[in-house]
Amino acid sequence: MSTVSDSDLKELKDLILGIDKKLDVQIARTDERFKSIDQRFDQIDQRFNDLQLQIDQRFEQVDKRFEQVDKQFEQVNKRFEQVDKQFESVNARINTFTLGFLGIVGVLVTGLLGIIGKVVFFPNP
Repeated sequence: MSTVSDSDLKELKDLILGIDKKLDVQIARTDERFKSIDQRFDQIDQRFNDLQLQIDQRFEQVDKRFEQVDKQFEQVNKRFEQVDKQFESVNARINTFTLGFLGIVGVLVTGLLGIIGKVVFFPNP
């Protein structure tokens, strides 16, 4: 076996220290990269949160508009119901007037036919 000298030990120690420094540098670089990646994720997360807030606000605006449109449709439906009631009222009046008018015309026509029939079939001598 060979003996290990102090210079060999010192050389090994220097190599180990060099490797340790290189590892420390690599670890520091890796930590910086992880920090930058974390920052990017935080930025992306913030963007998603902002977009989610904007989307929520727009949905609220759309919901409010739908509520307004629903109220307007209800008002229009009420107006149509009122107009329908007025049409029914006018229709009933016209029916009453028509029946009355046709009744009078029927009586007059019957009377005229009676007079014409008497004159034609039973003339005065």
